[in-house]
Amino acid sequence: MYDLIIKNARTLDHQPIEIGIESGKISALSAEIIAESREIFDTKGQFISAGWIC
Repeated sequence: MYDLIIKNARTLDHQPIEIGIESGKISALSAEIIAESREIFDTKGQFISAGWIC
């Protein structure tokens, strides 16, 4: 189980990406993460990159 999953994001080259976070660290990067999480943050298609989401 993840602490947080960031869903429905896009990389700067428009590829879909989701990020799983455990204990404050990124533990999974994938086009789709199918797992349980304490919290889910839906970016609704926003861009994501190291250090920022916009």
